[in-house]
Parts: sequence; structure tokens; C-alpha cells
Amino acid sequence: MLRFSRLPGPFLFLLFLGAAATAAGADAAAPATLSGAALISHLNESIQWYRQVDEDKQWLAQPSDVFFWNRQRDLAAQAVRLAFVGANAELPLVAPAAPQKLSDAKSQAIANQAKIANLAASRADRVRKLQMDMASLDGQIAKAAPDGKASLAARRSALQAEANLFKAMEDALQKVGDIMTAQAQGTGANTLAGQVDALQKIFDGVSAAGAPPTVPSLDTNGLIKQTLALIKLLRSLKTVDRLVAETLQLQGLTVGIQTPIRAIMRDITRIGDKSADQVAGANPRQLPGIEQRLASISTEFTQLAAVTIPLRQELLIHDQSLENLQRWREAVAQLYQKVLWSLFTRAGAILVGIAAVFGISGFWRRMTLRYVQDEERRRQFLLVRRVVTGALMITVIFLGFVSDFGSLATIAGMITAGLAVALQSIILSMVAYFFMIGRSGLRAGDRVTIAGVTGDVMHVGPVRFYVKELAGDDLHPTGRMAIFSNAVIFQHNPVFRPITEEKSPR
Repeated sequence: MLRFSRLPGPFLFLLFLGAAATAAGADAAAPATLSGAALISHLNESIQWYRQVDEDKQWLAQPSDVFFWNRQRDLAAQAVRLAFVGANAELPLVAPAAPQKLSDAKSQAIANQAKIANLAASRADRVRKLQMDMASLDGQIAKAAPDGKASLAARRSALQAEANLFKAMEDALQKVGDIMTAQAQGTGANTLAGQVDALQKIFDGVSAAGAPPTVPSLDTNGLIKQTLALIKLLRSLKTVDRLVAETLQLQGLTVGIQTPIRAIMRDITRIGDKSADQVAGANPRQLPGIEQRLASISTEFTQLAAVTIPLRQELLIHDQSLENLQRWREAVAQLYQKVLWSLFTRAGAILVGIAAVFGISGFWRRMTLRYVQDEERRRQFLLVRRVVTGALMITVIFLGFVSDFGSLATIAGMITAGLAVALQSIILSMVAYFFMIGRSGLRAGDRVTIAGVTGDVMHVGPVRFYVKELAGDDLHPTGRMAIFSNAVIFQHNPVFRPITEEKSPR
């Protein structure tokens, strides 16, 4: 078979056309090569491309991604199978590798193999000779007299034992020779065809059908889940971009393999056209040669077409893969923009809510300082302002970050019930505080009588109040301070305080 990768264009021209086809103005074909290294590199890149697609299923962000991923995986599998079809068709056209210089160890192994083979051959010859001698003795024994058969039989037994010995030696040497032959020649994977077969087995193992990926719906409720969804979508975009880059790289490698083959096919087509033109003006003696050349060109063209057609189909699948990846990226980018806008909107709403709470707090403080002149009442209003501001701030942050209100409401209800039971006295005292700071409530300096203790109120707190004890008819200070819970106003024992006469407005 002619190898176009080893022959320059002018020599091909002379070979196919002969002396009769040397016409003026013939164009010399450019030399082209088919490389076994490029063939193996193409298969490796194709398998790696398929494996990357298969591994990227972990970054699927939404159920619609499964459709694009399944299509991309099917296209990648078709492309790899076509790559193997083209590689097997290209194997006969690849120029054989240059013989490599053998190492000393391998040269010694080959020499030892030859010695073992010679020894095994000599033992086989010895066994054949002994068998011939035993066959001759069998004839003599059949014709010998009874008194001479014993000596002939003994001699034959000795020859049989010798033949068995040499036969065993031949078998052992043959086994050793087979081992050394395998060591010297290596395995089939060392050849180009063996490497293609090995890669085919690897791809068969990788492409074994597995469980289809299941992707839940992307949860974008709440600031935290929106941030996590945004990160996952960003990873999906990077994954698709990486697949696009790898597809373009593989497409360029496929075009690089196809280019020399197409150049050879153009040369063969041009040569075939010129050979066909010679038929009309050829004499009958030249027709057989031209027919033979046309048959050779047809054979070579068929072999090259068997290589280039799978490559063209593979390039078509690469284009379909790029189109599928582009649609996949557009779908992910659209959802990414939607989640990003929702995240900015929610974050902006939280900032606006926090700013509104601070505005209300500042307005409350200014109004309290301007219109409330009593220091005790001013302090009470400012305390209520802090409580309301803190509650509103917690509410705004809670509504911004939390998405699953159902489960949180259940948990919050259980926690609230437990706190209500554990802190019922403190809660009752805090509720009583708002009654005590009212218009008819207690203020510092008021004289009260509670549970048999008479004294002046020193301070009223959110949970308890303090009374300086007075005793005797003249109500002199005893030096002791009584502390009462604010919840005492809800008990059956009354709290006595003097009533101050207020002037009625005119």
C-alpha cells in the first residue's frame, strides 16, 4: 500500500501518471503527514472532554440544566465514538515509527532468546532422531528370535527414557523462550493500534451509564439562600465557560488532523482527473496502465474518505455542542441576573428599613427632648425609645435574612412559651413598670406604704423599685432600703401613696 505521508508530491505525480502523464504545467502537490502522536492526542483530548462533561453534573444549579447537560453528554459521546472510527480508519495510513535503538538489557534479552531457541531446536531434533531409532528397533524386535528380543527391548527402553528426558528439556526451554519473547517484544499496547484499543476500553468504562442527576429547584427565598444560590450559579457559569473553551480546543485539534488528509485528497483528486483525461488520447497498449493507476487512486481515495468523513461529522457535533453550551449559558446567565437583582433589591430594602428605624429613633429622641420637660418622664420615654428601636431593628433584619417563616414561627412559638413560663415574674414586673410610670404612678420622692413598710421612693426601675424605710411617729429614717418587685401592684395588698392636690385649670 502506498503511504502518502512518506512520498513527496512530485514523486506521487510520476508514480501515478508515468511517462505518458508528464504534461507541461503540472502542479507539484504539497507534502503532508499523518502523525500517530496527533491521532493519540486527539483521542485523549476527546475522552478527557467527555469525562469533564460527565464530572460537571455536580454544578447543575436548576432542573433545566439537566436537559442541557444530558444533550451535551450525548453529543460528547457521539464525538468520541466518531473519533475512534476515524482513528481506526487512519491507522493503515499512518507512517510506521522509526526503529528505536535497543538498550543493552533488551539486546541481551534478544540474544538470550536466540540461544534458548537454538537449544530447544537441538533438543527437538534429538527427540525426533530417538523416535526414529525406536521405530527401527520396533521392527527389529518384531523379526528377531526369542532369545534376541530381550536385549533389543532393553535397548529400546533406554532410548525411550532418553527421549522422555530430551522432550522434557524441550518443553521447559520452549516455555522459557515464550517468556523471553514476550519480554523482548513487549505488549500490544506498545503499538499504535494497541494504544487505540486501550483508549477504547477506557472510554467504554467511563461512558458506562450511571444514575441521571437530580437537581432540586433553586431556593432563592431570603438573603442567605439568595447569596448561596448566586454562588452556585456563578460556578455553573464558570463550568459552562470551561466546557466551551475545551470544545474549541478539541475542535482546533480535529481541524489540525483533518487538514493534511484533505490536502492529500485534493492531490489525489487532481491526479485522478489528469489520469482520466489520458484515457481519451491513449493508445490500446497504454490503457491497462492507466486503468491500474485509476484503481490504485480509487483505493487510496476510499481509505482517506473513511478517515475524513468521521472527522467532518465530529466537527459538526462540536458545532452542535457549542450551540447547546451557548443556550445553556444564556439560561444560567438569565437566572443569575434575576437572582442578583433580587439580592440587591432585598439588601436595599434592609438598608432602607434600618435607615427608617434610625430616623424614627432620632425623631423620637428630638421630640422627647423638646416637649418632655420632666427629667424622670424624659428618661422613661428615652428608655421606651431604645426598646422599640431594638425591636424594630431585629424585625427588619429578621424579615430580610429569614426565608422559611413557617418553621421559624413554630420554633419561635415554642421558645416564647418556654420563656413566658420561666420568666413570668420578670415579665409581670416589666408590664407593671409601664403602669407605674403613668400619670398616677410612682415617682422618686413619693411616700408609699407597701406590705407594712412606709418610706420614700428612691428609684423606679423596669423590674423593681427602691424605698427608703421610715419608722416611728415622726417617720425618721431607719438606714435601711426596701426593694420591691414592680409586680407588687398586681397583688391583693394595696399600695398606699399620698394624693397631691392639683389645681384645676381656669
